[in-house]
Order: sequence, then structure tokens, then C-alpha cells
Amino acid sequence: MSKLWLRGLGLALLILLAADFADAARVAQVKGKRAMIELEGLSVGIGTELWLMSPQGKRTGVLRVSSIKGDRAIGQITRGGAKSGFTLILKSGQSAPSGGFSDASRSNERDLLRRRYKQGFGILGGMAMSNATITARTRVNTTVVEDSLALKGNSFNFKAIYDYHMSAGFTVRAAGGLETLNTTASVSDPSKAPVCSNSTSCTLALNYLSAEVAAQFNLTSGPTRIWAGAGYAFLMAMSKSNNISNLEATSTNQVILLGGGADIAVGQKGYIPLVVEYGLFPFAGINLNAIYLRAGYGWKF
Repeated sequence: MSKLWLRGLGLALLILLAADFADAARVAQVKGKRAMIELEGLSVGIGTELWLMSPQGKRTGVLRVSSIKGDRAIGQITRGGAKSGFTLILKSGQSAPSGGFSDASRSNERDLLRRRYKQGFGILGGMAMSNATITARTRVNTTVVEDSLALKGNSFNFKAIYDYHMSAGFTVRAAGGLETLNTTASVSDPSKAPVCSNSTSCTLALNYLSAEVAAQFNLTSGPTRIWAGAGYAFLMAMSKSNNISNLEATSTNQVILLGGGADIAVGQKGYIPLVVEYGLFPFAGINLNAIYLRAGYGWKF
């Protein structure tokens, strides 16, 4: 289990390292000393100065905003140089100058950003790496037969997600779809086969309909959102396969989820949700947990 947890933690760290700068814009096109930029939610005004950042994270120059239209702006490169795809971030202590927007345009921009980041809908798929331990036990005539089983296996999951951003720092995610569990183990000795219905291969497999809600605390508030949180899922079995004599595979179950992830911005309305979660199943008589790795695509509205 510790190795799986370390893998999941390592993937989470890679997600955080791969995420773009928060509160950042992007260079869309460069002509001489003028550049067109995609603001991607960054609030700027006429005269705002931005650092130009290479993909390696190095400062390459300074751009001063000269005109703004919607979610795009034109700027003059006053120092250094830039290429398409470079990132722009506010210089330390900078904010949008009060004279950069009229009251109406500032209000329109706030309304646009509020609508843009208020909700999201998408699809999410991935895999689960599950582990379970149980002492399987049965009676053959007058003899009690038991064996310690360590079940493990991989399975897939697929669900729809809905994000509601309560504030810049807090998001609620609801999800529903298919969650599967598929674990197997072998008895320690053929004489122990009665604990698994006279088979040397022990199986616990379930296909669930899942309804889930999670609280996500946002660590960044820019176009790319990094979060950590916890959730709860209610599961209803559609099918089940279990040959462990003293284990009852119930028709309903619950999962407690702890994890984190990132929503990586794609263009103006798209995002790629990445999730790493640890799930604990409160099965009676069995210690069952899983590491979930998920990815998908979503749309903001």
C-alpha cells in the first residue's frame, strides 16, 4: 500500500509542477516590439507592466499594455523580447491602473470573470489501484479453515463532474457515474481452498453507480486551479462477484476520499481536470482502500 501511496503522491507533485503560473496571461502573437496577449482572466489596465516569462520560467523582458478588447490586449515590449507562448505575470506591486478602464468596462469585466469562473461541467475517467486484507474463514464438517488474504487489482472508473466555485478559495464538485472494483488473491495453500468456495483463486469484484460530492480548497486562483480537498461517495452495486465465504458484498457502500489535483486551463473556456485521491471503504470485516488517478476535460460557463 505504501508504494501505491508514494506513486500517487509523486503524481500529485508532478501535477503541481506542471501547472501553469497562477494569475498569468499568454503571448498569442509577436510583431516586432508589439505583442497580442490572451489575458485568460488576468486583470490589467492601460499602462500595466507585465514580466515576460519563458517556458523555463526565466524573465525575458517587460511588456506595457497599450489597448484592451475583451479578453485580449495589445502591448509594447519595452525591454527584452518575447515569443508566442510566453507567459506574462504582473510586475511585483502592480495592479490594474484606475484610469485604465471606464467604470462601465470595469464592471463588465468583473461580470465576465464572475460568469466565466462560476461553474464548470466535464467528464472524468481513470483507474483505481485497490488493496484489501481479510481473514477468510469457513467450516468444513467440524474443522474451521481460515487463511489471511491480501487482495489487490486495478479497475477503471468514468463519471460526469459539475464544479461550482463558491469563492476564489473554495469549490464544490459533484460527480456521478461508474465506479468499479476488481481484486483477486490466491490462497496460501490448496488445502485452504474452502475459504474461497473451493477455489484457489479468491475474488471480490463490484460494479457501482456512484454519487459523489467533494469540498476543494483552492491553492491558486488563476486560470489554472490547484486544489486539495476531501469528499464522500455513496455507491450502489449494479453487479458483484464474491467467493470469499465469510464476506458479504453489500448492495450499497460509501467511500471517504482525500486528495488533490489541478484544473489546467485550455483556451478561454476549456480545462483539463487532473485528480489524485486516496479512498477508504468502510467495509465490515475487511480493510479496503484504493488510490485513484483520474483525468478528463471540462467546459467553463
